[in-house]
Amino acid sequence: MVGVFLTDINGFLPAVGRFKENLAHADGDLIGIHSGSIRTVVQGRGLPPFCVYRRSVFSRDRHIMSKSLRLQILGLLGGSLALVLVIALSCFNFLSDNVQSYRSLLEGPIRASQLVDEANLQFKVQVQEWKNVLLRGKTPAERDKFWAQFKEQERKVQGTLGQLADMKGTDVSLKGQVQRLQQEHRALGSAYRNGRDAFVAAGGDASAGDAAVKGVDRPTSEQMAALVDQLHKSSDAQSIAISNEADRTILVGAIVMLGSALLVGLLALWLVNRNLIAPIRMLIDYVAQLSEGKFAARVDLTRQDELGRLAIAANTLRDFLAETFSRLKRSTTDLDTAGTELNAIAALMAQGTHEQFERTDQVATAMTEMSATAQEVARHAADAARAADEADHNAQDGEKVMQSTIVTITRMRNEIASTANVIQQLETDSCRIGKVLEVIRGIADQTNLLALNAAIEAARAGEAGRGFAVVADEVRTLAQRTAVSTAEINQIISSVQTGATDAVQAIQGGQARSEESVEQVTHAGATLQRITVAVENIRDMNRQIATAAEEQTSVAEDISRNLTEITAIAVTNQDNVKRTQGASHDLHGLSVELNSVISRLSA
Repeated sequence: MVGVFLTDINGFLPAVGRFKENLAHADGDLIGIHSGSIRTVVQGRGLPPFCVYRRSVFSRDRHIMSKSLRLQILGLLGGSLALVLVIALSCFNFLSDNVQSYRSLLEGPIRASQLVDEANLQFKVQVQEWKNVLLRGKTPAERDKFWAQFKEQERKVQGTLGQLADMKGTDVSLKGQVQRLQQEHRALGSAYRNGRDAFVAAGGDASAGDAAVKGVDRPTSEQMAALVDQLHKSSDAQSIAISNEADRTILVGAIVMLGSALLVGLLALWLVNRNLIAPIRMLIDYVAQLSEGKFAARVDLTRQDELGRLAIAANTLRDFLAETFSRLKRSTTDLDTAGTELNAIAALMAQGTHEQFERTDQVATAMTEMSATAQEVARHAADAARAADEADHNAQDGEKVMQSTIVTITRMRNEIASTANVIQQLETDSCRIGKVLEVIRGIADQTNLLALNAAIEAARAGEAGRGFAVVADEVRTLAQRTAVSTAEINQIISSVQTGATDAVQAIQGGQARSEESVEQVTHAGATLQRITVAVENIRDMNRQIATAAEEQTSVAEDISRNLTEITAIAVTNQDNVKRTQGASHDLHGLSVELNSVISRLSA
């Protein structure tokens, strides 16, 4: 099947190569025309002589032709902008007069009104400071503080009125009113100083100070209020007049600019329609005829600008399309042949893909079973490892018990040895006690003998030795009792010595048996340790088996996954083969449709 497939490919490639070569020639020619410059791309390909142009001619005339349309548009835009600029400058001139008038208003009446308002406010603060002197100036320090603030406000009022009187452009009558107000304010200051003297002379009596200046500030306040009202009315009137004049100027400027813009727009529309729209529409109609396959007519547009160059390019495109469709007609047969061969190759690929899918499915099933077996082995190995772990733990526990038993028996052996030593010491002490008893028994015998001799001597003495005889008798009795007791003690010590000897022999036998037990337990511990090592080796081998089984499972899963992916790729290839078959059918239909189009264009 692979050999047949390669044979079909080898037969298919030349046809595809011929088709690609024809398309490359056609595509290169189209790129040469679409780039906007007339090229010699059709030279040497069998085109008619009128399709070949010399590049040097267009390179020489290109600079001149590329400027004309640009100059027309730039001239139109420049004239429109110049006219709009003249109108804008005229409106700006009118508005600048209004701005100058408004600036004069700000620097004149409005500024004067602001200064009068400021002086009025400062005068009210001055009067308030006078009241602070009367009401809060109980002590000299407080009185001096508020009086200093009073004089400060008085100085500010005089300064503001002086600034208003010296302001440029102030009306003469207004300047006279301000000067009179300034003089009255200075006179008012003298009255307030007299009132302060009266207040101080009265010992800080507020009524005395207030009576001294009662009503003296009313004329100044009324005159200042009248001046404020006069300046406000004057500034408002001038502001209204300037605003009305500005509105009229803006209205006239807007009307003039709208009229000029309308005139410029109509002129530009007429020029654009004559120089651009009409030639472009003619070229559009000609290109539409070319798109319908009508190559008989040629565009006739004699202009020395870009549109003229576009007309020349359209005629060249017409000649090129005629030759291109002639070549496409020759390529249709190759396209149909290539589509047939592609369909046959797609059928072979579909069959091979189906067989590959079946084989891959069988391998995937086998890998699934192998993966399940490996998982079962891994599970049994894990169970064996757990059992080995449990046996290892039990052996370690038994080893610990044996070690504890060895320690206990060793301790017992040491205690038995200590007991044997004690009993041997007891036997030695018993022997020493027997020797002491022998001495005591000898002493008792000698005492008894001496008592007997003393009794004999007392009997010889007669009545004089009676008391001594009684004592000798008592001594003899004690000596006999001592001898009897010594004999009993000696008998007991003999029994103790016999028991101690038997106990030492028994303890020595138990010590020998405990040493044998220690040796046997030590041997059992070593055996348990070897068992533990063997169990650990078994556990390690089980773990290695489980690890190997898991790795085998992982590898099997990877292989299964890869097989699944291969199956998916095979399915995708099968779909692609189906799409290739569909594409080959479409290619055949495209060849038929291309034949019909070429026949229509040829007509």
